[in-house]
Amino acid sequence: MKRTRYPLLFGPYQPPQTSRGQFLACELRGRVRVGGYSDGPVPWPVKWRTRSLILCGDLIKAVRLESNKAICLHWGVGDDVARRWRRALGVERVNEGTTMLLHEASRERATPQRMRALTAAAQKTQRKPASKSLRVRLSLIASDRLRRSGQVTPKLKVWTKEEEQQLLKADSDQALAARLNRNESAIKVRRKQLGIIPIGLPRAWTKKEEKLLGTKPDRQLASELGRTEAAVTFRRQTLGISSFQGGVRRRAWTEMEKKLLGKISDSELAARFNRSLDSVRWCRRSLGIPDSNAKIRRWTPAEDKLLSDHDDEALSQMLGRTACSVKHRRLRLRIPNPSPQKRQWKPEELAALGKISDTEAAALFSAPVKSIIAARQRRRIRLSTLPS
Repeated sequence: MKRTRYPLLFGPYQPPQTSRGQFLACELRGRVRVGGYSDGPVPWPVKWRTRSLILCGDLIKAVRLESNKAICLHWGVGDDVARRWRRALGVERVNEGTTMLLHEASRERATPQRMRALTAAAQKTQRKPASKSLRVRLSLIASDRLRRSGQVTPKLKVWTKEEEQQLLKADSDQALAARLNRNESAIKVRRKQLGIIPIGLPRAWTKKEEKLLGTKPDRQLASELGRTEAAVTFRRQTLGISSFQGGVRRRAWTEMEKKLLGKISDSELAARFNRSLDSVRWCRRSLGIPDSNAKIRRWTPAEDKLLSDHDDEALSQMLGRTACSVKHRRLRLRIPNPSPQKRQWKPEELAALGKISDTEAAALFSAPVKSIIAARQRRRIRLSTLPS
């Protein structure tokens, strides 16, 4: 067999055994109807009418392991389809197949002749070192500038011994930058070059400062203590102290409060116990307690059994739901309507269709003209007389 450029590295992959008209579970579209098999190198079930491949079976494994190029070649799809499959399955851009494909391609390109040519080209373009006379001239220029102005370039200030002594003091980088007329990054770089560890930084937390955590917002407390907001938040979370929320600190839920969740409305419970509405909702949902006053109610098995015994209008009044909700639930469960609204045509009415005009039939049968025309056309009945 001829070796392809993009082989399947983790195969073989077998298509699922199915037939035209059956249903398969697609990871991209849900439950879809099978319309046959594709004619690619790897035959695969396709969707009814659209002829798009169904993402199921071993194809899921292939998308997760193989490269995009191999998927496109062996399944006969475009690159955009393969990327869409990867997004649906949460596959990273570079998976195992892509890594091995890149490695193999680099090995094929890295021939000895190619590497020698690259080395020779790099040696030709390498910059030659400056001549000795040029280095001496640049050194004299730098020495002259340093003697006259104390700096080699206008933007570069040379560190003096007095300034380096200031780095040993227990001051913050911000205070030293203002005193020495330098930026904070320059202070940090010079300290690192000289191996000087900042003294007194970071500042240890005192018990008095820790008592203030959670009593005020982290940003306000950081400005009062002379610390960063991130430092205050980290220290508060380390000690297990809840944050300050709207003047009321968070407190733990008691068993009496938890028993009332779901029995009364969330807004009433929040007002009774002086809590926020979001806090009540979060606690109720975390415990798996449904909302008693929710606008959307879940269908129970007992309600589903009534769908085959009553029509939509009667059942909506019985359950306190809208007729649209009952209709959607019936269609979803594929339960036929026990009392459909479609007209049940009698044999004598069907015999009269086409022999009289549609207008006369609508007046005679007390039905809309459109329904008369639809019933006649559905049964392929022609008018024996032209309409007046």
